[in-house]
This record gives sequence, C-alpha cells and structure tokens, in this order.
Amino acid sequence: PDFSAPVLIDPISISETSTFTVGLFVETELLNTSSKPFSLHKAIGKRAVYENAYAPTYRAGGDFGLVDGIRGSRDYLDGNWQGFMYKDLELLIDLGDLEEVKKITVGCLQDTRSWIFMPTGIEFWGSISGENFTQLGGVVNTVDPKADGAIRKDFELNLSSGKFRFIRVKGTNLGICPDWHNGKGNAAYLFVDEVIVE
Repeated sequence: PDFSAPVLIDPISISETSTFTVGLFVETELLNTSSKPFSLHKAIGKRAVYENAYAPTYRAGGDFGLVDGIRGSRDYLDGNWQGFMYKDLELLIDLGDLEEVKKITVGCLQDTRSWIFMPTGIEFWGSISGENFTQLGGVVNTVDPKADGAIRKDFELNLSSGKFRFIRVKGTNLGICPDWHNGKGNAAYLFVDEVIVE
C-alpha cells in the first residue's frame, strides 16, 4: 500500500479468497506492512471434532483453528498453525448440510530445524450420514524431509463430483525424528493451518 490507499475504519466483508495487505504510516512515510491470506470456503466456522488433541503451545485459535479461513506463513510461531506432537491429524468436519464438494485441501508446514515434518500423506473420506464413510482418495508427500528451511505445502484432492455433509481428514505424522536428524528418536511435529473444502 501507499499513502493514497484508503484508510480502513469499518469491518471488511469478503466474498472470495483474498490476501489483505495493510501498511503502517507516520504522516506520509510507510514504516511497515503486513499481509494476511484468508481462504473463504464451505468449512469456515463449521463444527470440527478432533480424534487427537493438538499441542497446547500450537493451537492456532483452538477447535476452530483449522476452519477459520486464516492461513499460516512460513513462520511456525505466527499463531496460525496447529501442531500435533507424535500424533496424527484426525479431523471430522460437519458442514451442517449436504454440500457439493469438488476439492479438499490441507495446508501443512515443514521446518525440520524445529522438528516439524510434512505428513507422510493425507487421506480423505466423505459421508452423507456421518456413519458410513467413503474413501475419496489420498495424497502422498513429495517434500524431501531433509530439505532446508521452512516449506509450506497444500495437499490437494480434486473430486469429479460428490455431495457430502461430513468430511474426514487424516494426516499421518512421521512420528519420530529420523536417525539423521538432530532430534533423533524424539517426537516429531505435524503442523496444519487449514482444511479447505470447496
């Protein structure tokens, strides 16, 4: 933004996935900017039930943290990531009504210096009743666990068509830091920022 950008005072309504960038000005001098991506989708604000608890230190807003539309950055400390130590992500989302689902995305982070690894894979299921689930597919991780730096990856499953009320997602945690890692033998983290249902 520059000094001629509008000053925001009132709440902003969004109708599509967007990135907001704001600037801090003193008089006409731009001191700092901040950007925040928001993902608008069918699961925002919907009931999410966890099979395994996320780590209290990495809550990303609590039980609605993975269905709040807020994406994480490459900084695992930005407050937008839920961390699962040693445990898998197992999440059931109730969309409230039957919804046409064409794509499901799970956003993940890897930062091996901090013992955070990509899931080995993500599996997806759908159900009309919440009792009988159909496996919709899975996505295997392709990110090298030895890759340096912080890496974000969206695990995306595209569907030809289907109506579901319930979506179940399982992200398989690496579990233990591998032998080559400085945390060898200790619990590994799986970090997730959002489950996007389109």
